[in-house]
Amino acid sequence: MSNKFNNHKLTASALFLAISLFSSGCGNSNNGNSGNGSGKGNGQHMKVDENGTTTIDGSSIISDIPESNLSEAEIKSLLFVREEEKLARDIYLALDNIWGDQIKNFRNISKAEQTHTDSVKALLDRYELMDPVTESEDQHLGVFQDLDLQNLYNNLIAQGEKSLVDALQVGATVEDYDIYDIEEHMKNIDNADILAVYDNLVKGSENHLRAFLKALTNQNTSYERQYISIERYELIISSSNNENE
Repeated sequence: MSNKFNNHKLTASALFLAISLFSSGCGNSNNGNSGNGSGKGNGQHMKVDENGTTTIDGSSIISDIPESNLSEAEIKSLLFVREEEKLARDIYLALDNIWGDQIKNFRNISKAEQTHTDSVKALLDRYELMDPVTESEDQHLGVFQDLDLQNLYNNLIAQGEKSLVDALQVGATVEDYDIYDIEEHMKNIDNADILAVYDNLVKGSENHLRAFLKALTNQNTSYERQYISIERYELIISSSNNENE
């Protein structure tokens, strides 16, 4: 995990390329280029509803991409990102248990995050890597092999319990960090199948960040970005929802 993450201080008010594989065969992520935001299914790889909730199908994404030898960096990345996506799912499920009677964002996005962590698992299965998420851990919220992720979960849940606004700040922070961290991982990866899945994870996080920002606006407050650059953040908030091409 990057030093930038480890050194971040969490507060109640501000908590917490890749490639365009399917449009050009090989290249870089659009990093915020928008689709039409219609909310209709956008193909077999990714679906976006009218609220920006984004599900992806990792098995479909990698089905036509040949396997390649994995580097040590790619193996470590897959193991970490598998749990990182579970972190988002678990946080949203826990916050939905607290605030679900007032807002549906956490429930809806937690279901999408399940498809995100499953998509990384599709890569683990393809390369016969041991899954860091055991069956028992998958069924229990907030249990992680990575101690940094364990501490992060504990801290963010403590913040999100305070108020609905704090909970939405947590949601925005999770997506902010996911975008930053996955794009950092992509710099050390050259396998097309991993890049394709990560590219879709980033697009989903961009959509989910917009959804949390909208919810915060509805609460008459805002979010202060913590991880991605100001240019990256402004590109995301000025774009409509990503969709597969």
